[in-house]
Amino acid sequence: MISRGNWGKAIAFHDTAPSFSFLAMPILIALALRFFHWKVFFVLLSGACALVMLFFWVFAPDPRHQEEKRSRYAMVLRRSDFWIIAILWTMATMATAGIYSIIPLFLVKEKGIQLELANTIFGFSRIGGVFATVLVGFLIDRYAVKKLLFIILLITGLSTVGVALAQVFWLLVGALIIQATVSVAFFPVAVTAISTITHLGERGTFVGLTLALSGIIGMGLVPVGLGAVADIWNFQIGIFITGVVIMLSCASLRGLEELEQGNTL
Repeated sequence: MISRGNWGKAIAFHDTAPSFSFLAMPILIALALRFFHWKVFFVLLSGACALVMLFFWVFAPDPRHQEEKRSRYAMVLRRSDFWIIAILWTMATMATAGIYSIIPLFLVKEKGIQLELANTIFGFSRIGGVFATVLVGFLIDRYAVKKLLFIILLITGLSTVGVALAQVFWLLVGALIIQATVSVAFFPVAVTAISTITHLGERGTFVGLTLALSGIIGMGLVPVGLGAVADIWNFQIGIFITGVVIMLSCASLRGLEELEQGNTL
């Protein structure tokens, strides 16, 4: 529904929703729990989801033409660029949801930070993600998507390693802020990349399979793996390995030749 020249800004604005939710919802709920029972939130959120879904169904146009050929799952799975995007998306999910799930325990258990201060640092580190997502939207429409993916993943990997190795308090806080801010910028760029290399008939299948694989690994297996490594050694080793793997994944970008010219229009 959006012209290609404005994909970056449109997708980036859309992707501010998760970052803003991660930041705002815990604060809003903590304040509102003084006045409402926790069950009220499930009713309100469920009702809001149903209402938004109804409005979308009624008013959102379908951009696909009737004659658009639909793609089969097997066709998408045979594409090398699909596996590259899936790997990169998994790396970004590891850096956001995977690391996100264990950072509070890491700060308290291994860094000896008081719980209240750890929660403050953790929440504060998420603020930049909202602004980074908006900023990258303008960069997408000006610079090569492939180059942006490389820079974002490289900085994400380096900052993740920094979180693991930082021994000084202010360096640890700085690494956490950079890691949380830059990692979320990957997703609008990756969605733009998918939109560039796919047609409407296969885009939904491509995105669905990518999210499924990255969710299983990045949001499911990685937190479990980090916990298992912490039980045997410590969280520091698991976070360090995660950062190194993310940096190594940058090499796979060479296989995305379709993005060589970027998205500058």
